[in-house]
Amino acid sequence: MRLFFAVNFSEREKDAIMSKISALKKICPRGNFSRRDNLHVTLAFLGEVPRERLDDVIAAAKSVKFSPFEISVGGAGNFGSVVWLGVGGKELSPLAAAVRAECGKRSIYFDAKPFSPHLTICREASFSEGSSPSALGDATLFSKRVTSFELMESTRISGVLTYKKLFSKKAE
Repeated sequence: MRLFFAVNFSEREKDAIMSKISALKKICPRGNFSRRDNLHVTLAFLGEVPRERLDDVIAAAKSVKFSPFEISVGGAGNFGSVVWLGVGGKELSPLAAAVRAECGKRSIYFDAKPFSPHLTICREASFSEGSSPSALGDATLFSKRVTSFELMESTRISGVLTYKKLFSKKAE
């Protein structure tokens, strides 16, 4: 099972993100653009986890304590050919750290790269000459109240990358 923990978005929030992806397509004619159903902010990427460890992964999520908090989404940038929208909010990094700590207590592997809050909107981006992600603007697109995070499974169905929610942890 290929697993990760994420903060997901409402349909209205996805509408706003998709408007940025539409704008990106005008200046980036080629790329692997994120699908509407796959929009999220990754808190911890676990990668391949044996099915028999799923209860341990869920137990890790259940152990995380957090209160609802606000994040903002907006402004664009890139890591090489990966284009992202920025995600701000001082409580997001502590939540990611808590998720990772609970996984660590249970010897559940996760990608230990430093947490860099972002929302990937395109991979393998190929920009028109003279264009860059900065053309999308730096204004806040929306603010969101985070009241849960989810354990997600990544699979391919008929060749399409699909994410399925396995567990949701609510704020306390």
